[in-house]
Amino acid sequence: MKKVQLVALFVLTFIAGMANGVMISQQKPELIIPEVMVAFNQCLLEIEKGCPMLLGYAKSLEAENARLNRVIKMRLVDVKTCSEPSPDQQATP
Repeated sequence: MKKVQLVALFVLTFIAGMANGVMISQQKPELIIPEVMVAFNQCLLEIEKGCPMLLGYAKSLEAENARLNRVIKMRLVDVKTCSEPSPDQQATP
């Protein structure tokens, strides 16, 4: 009988702890996951400012994309000019 009472006590303690954890996480989530709350607050501040960092990042991505497109076009032109025979080479059989 003592084992049953001990197991019941452990189960009740576990359930009470879980319920307490759920209640705390709903009322004060910053206590449970502070890193996420810090990131969330920083995100809200950025949105309130009009997202200047996001716009700067998007501009730098666009500039890099344009640069890479130029590099690809130049390499494609180089490959085409190297693979096509010149008019002098075509005339000789």
